[in-house]
Amino acid sequence: MSAMPRTKKAKSDAAEIRSRRKNKGWFTSETGRSARRRVSPESCAENGRLGAIATINKHGWGAFFRGWRRWKLENPSKPERLMIGILATLKVSYEREWQIGKSRFSLDFYLKRVNGAKLGMKLAIEVHGNIHKTLDAEKKAENDVIKRDLSKELGIEVLWIEEDDFKDLDRLIVRVRKFIARAEKRH
Repeated sequence: MSAMPRTKKAKSDAAEIRSRRKNKGWFTSETGRSARRRVSPESCAENGRLGAIATINKHGWGAFFRGWRRWKLENPSKPERLMIGILATLKVSYEREWQIGKSRFSLDFYLKRVNGAKLGMKLAIEVHGNIHKTLDAEKKAENDVIKRDLSKELGIEVLWIEEDDFKDLDRLIVRVRKFIARAEKRH
């Protein structure tokens, strides 16, 4: 079967595509920045909410959670990156974005071992970064209460850390070390 002859329009479109690819004219970091300047944070949030609903309706809650968790693992916030460094320094192994039971909530760091030894109790660390300041205060408080209740039901003690706590890293490291030491004593 022979290929259909291309029209002038199709030829010019193909040439433009080749030209843009060659010159990296599509989706560069500059075009991305330009697009973000023209879109309000509110419309982005609304589009994200609608996309989440569509994903949940089409693929179920589990698929949405796995995708969201994958994104969070690949894109930690600055406070989460600092906490990763602190836990590495203290030789603590952990699981990030650990799902609390079968709920839609997760804990930033579920602690597993210290210096290779299993902890004597269930511990987690929840970091509140800048994003938490942009959330509706009432909704944030409601979500925190649910996380606290779910964690308590599962016997997990949670250390809650605010972004301001990272201003004094030495003090924060001491606080995390004391939190973990309580579990080591019980083991």
